[in-house]
Amino acid sequence: MPHGMLDPWFQKDKTRRLKSIRNIIYWHLFEKKIINNSNGLLFTSEIEMKLAKSTFSGYRPKNEFFIGYGIETPPIISTIELNKFFIKFGLNEATKYLLFLSRIDYKKGLDLLIQAYQKLSTEKTDNLPILLIAGNYINNSYALNNKKFVENDNILSNKIKFIGPLYGAEKWAAFYGCEAFILPSHQENFGIAVVEALACGKPVLISNKINIYIDIYNSKAGLIENDSIDGTYKNLYNFINLCDQDRINMGIEAVNLFKNKFEISKAANNFIEILKQ
Repeated sequence: MPHGMLDPWFQKDKTRRLKSIRNIIYWHLFEKKIINNSNGLLFTSEIEMKLAKSTFSGYRPKNEFFIGYGIETPPIISTIELNKFFIKFGLNEATKYLLFLSRIDYKKGLDLLIQAYQKLSTEKTDNLPILLIAGNYINNSYALNNKKFVENDNILSNKIKFIGPLYGAEKWAAFYGCEAFILPSHQENFGIAVVEALACGKPVLISNKINIYIDIYNSKAGLIENDSIDGTYKNLYNFINLCDQDRINMGIEAVNLFKNKFEISKAANNFIEILKQ
């Protein structure tokens, strides 16, 4: 089960040139034999399975199976836990915010998000929610550079908060309290945090490089654009200009999509059926 490691992005992205050479060497020495001699490869999304065919030469697995993936239904967070979260990070129950929650890495597109948000904040600030960045930024040069960029901008420094990593009840409170979840990643074979947001009934604003984006598009559970500054800007702009009822409808469709496709028991049953074969 490669979990996205056969995605061509890892070989084509300009920031990974040395790693791509290393990967080619490892592929021909070891990994090609492992994959082609296995009884089958298991993929978490249909797009992941399709993309794997184009990454390395000599890729000829005996069988490929799409089994899906998912998470358990998230816990219900009490009003007390929500208020604890709000107080800790200087918010209140009336604060509207967008949530970026992820490992902070170039691949996740945080720089795109901040620049898109900056562009939008200079045009329209009345109904633009603040942006919470949840993830570890300590000893992380990419994260710290983005944080410094925000702190040096008079508007962004009041609109974007880096709140560090979240765990347990705090993480779920962040999801339940947000207006929408946003992740403009350059590559995701599945996107656990995206599904966590769906499970909490939140619209997701994502790039078309997250391999479950077609499900989200078809179900109208979020907005999809390119993994670029312009694409991220469009997602932000289009979302804040939705009427309240459209946002509510997106949240309803988000929960429905989670229950119908991404609840863990469904993926587990698929897995069992493949093993029986």
